[in-house]
Amino acid sequence: MTSVKMFLKKFKGPIAVLVIFSSLSVLSFNCAPQSFKLQDATSLVLKDDAIVFEESFDTKPTLPEALLTSEQIFKSLLNLTNQNSPDDQQLREFNRRQGSFPISSEVSLVNSPMLMSLTSLAGTVCNSLVTTEMSKQMTDRKFFGPVTFTSPVANLAANDYSLIVDSFAKSLWGRAPSSEENQAFLIFRNEFIAEIPSAELADVKHTRNLMISTCTAVSSSFDVFTY
Repeated sequence: MTSVKMFLKKFKGPIAVLVIFSSLSVLSFNCAPQSFKLQDATSLVLKDDAIVFEESFDTKPTLPEALLTSEQIFKSLLNLTNQNSPDDQQLREFNRRQGSFPISSEVSLVNSPMLMSLTSLAGTVCNSLVTTEMSKQMTDRKFFGPVTFTSPVANLAANDYSLIVDSFAKSLWGRAPSSEENQAFLIFRNEFIAEIPSAELADVKHTRNLMISTCTAVSSSFDVFTY
């Protein structure tokens, strides 16, 4: 599995992390639908800006049937995160990124510009979701019930973080995360916290940033934009 730490060194904010973290959802985390199984994870690679398979399979993988359209992805992200309609920022981001999505539904057309655009769009949706849930009582939240947003991120227990990942996965993927996926997210959490300068550990903005990052990673995985 590709190390998350090497990418976190480039961290400048939640979206910067997740352009990479989302790509790992496709290339390393096994966040694809359960029918999409690789004998060797290193056999799925980017070549000439497109995801292709190297000839190293004992058996051929079963791909998802098709990509959702950009409109379907956008509407799904909003619906699955309990947002009835897009706000102005989300609409601007969708219009800005729409041209990076394939005009065909062929899965072979997935490429890095699409993944980056999807990550950016998902980040905008997740930013609004976090803002909305921060204003609610913990018992009234759907996704971030265990989170105290006025507390440093290091105070969020690993078990509570796993509950958040589980909640997002069940809502957005239609299934619980595998043990490997959950472990990957825990590694991400731990290294996210480890990369915060000691002078900033008490800054609660990092709690919000981790939640946006986690939401965006789940929201831009294969399960969300294929069927």
